[in-house]
Amino acid sequence: APGDSDERRKLRGVIIKLATDTLWDDAELLKMAREKFHAAVVDGNLSSLGADVRGSVFRIVVHADGEKPWERLLALHDATTDSPLRLDIYEGLGGGAGDLKKRTLELAKEDRVRSQDLTSLLSQTARGGGRLVSDWVLENYDVLYRRIGQTSMMMFANVVRLTAGGLYAADDAERIAAFWRERGLETIRRAVDQTVEGIKTNATFRGHVAKTDLITAGFWTSL
Repeated sequence: APGDSDERRKLRGVIIKLATDTLWDDAELLKMAREKFHAAVVDGNLSSLGADVRGSVFRIVVHADGEKPWERLLALHDATTDSPLRLDIYEGLGGGAGDLKKRTLELAKEDRVRSQDLTSLLSQTARGGGRLVSDWVLENYDVLYRRIGQTSMMMFANVVRLTAGGLYAADDAERIAAFWRERGLETIRRAVDQTVEGIKTNATFRGHVAKTDLITAGFWTSL
């Protein structure tokens, strides 16, 4: 609402973002998101959608309805120079499933996505698709290094961290470590070490969980 305090707007944004990743199938949430998406994107009334929930609304609708809203957001992206809006669009584009996630990743090769925005696009796609993004980054290292690494190794360190997504095995840690070692990029060694350590920690935690009742259906149905 127009009179909401900054704290209330921030809280609303946090709650909606949490709902975005956990309540995909909630009928009321989806109905609201579709209505707001239609008013803002289809009818072109972007001011009708608060910036604090804009990315979440985009993401919910793309996840639910697929290619058509994804295409609408891409067209909106290409028509605007508004940086905050573009970041919200990446949140929406990254919400697609299956082939749409792959199409979103391929946008990172194109100049339509600014180099300084690439990690945002990749990070949003990694939500619910961490392993896919990890594999894609490794396969497309040369493109990403040309677009980011040659201008900002600080930003490129964030690309390194994305290669840990969805990985929970010790052999994954060794594979990722070997890949980055072969690139010989000393300036990102700390990011590589942290990434590999994170995968090892996940593997250890997964091993502990596997020895408990948490992996049984009975534990969860008994709650």
